[in-house]
Amino acid sequence: MEKIISKNFTLCEFVKTNTCLLNNPDEAQIINLRVLTAAILQPLRSYLNEKVLITSGYRSVLVNIEVNGSANSYHLFGMAADFKVKSFQKAIDFIQDYLEFTELGIYQTEKGVIRFLHVAYNPFSLTKEVFTVIVK
Repeated sequence: MEKIISKNFTLCEFVKTNTCLLNNPDEAQIINLRVLTAAILQPLRSYLNEKVLITSGYRSVLVNIEVNGSANSYHLFGMAADFKVKSFQKAIDFIQDYLEFTELGIYQTEKGVIRFLHVAYNPFSLTKEVFTVIVK
């Protein structure tokens, strides 16, 4: 049976990877995924009333290395997710204006086309850091 994280999210969405490496979170990391989802992703999904496609959630150390993730990535703790939505700007505005968060990353092309968003939620460090990364 699929482990439910919230009304619209399952654990499977947060652990899938394009690598052939094991990517199984422990119970503490699953709790962190639930907190992240309750604080940001589920409210965003409910507000937008559209699919929030998780492209990267929890990452094991080996998966994080394989995808060239930061050595201190919140993904390692189940505290971050990268995702796509149809309404990127609406999502950015909602997160910034109404939610508490640690990081909001906007990954976009040089021409300003948003490819995906990154959010991190550490309840002990809600710094609301917003950054932009240029990608191909």
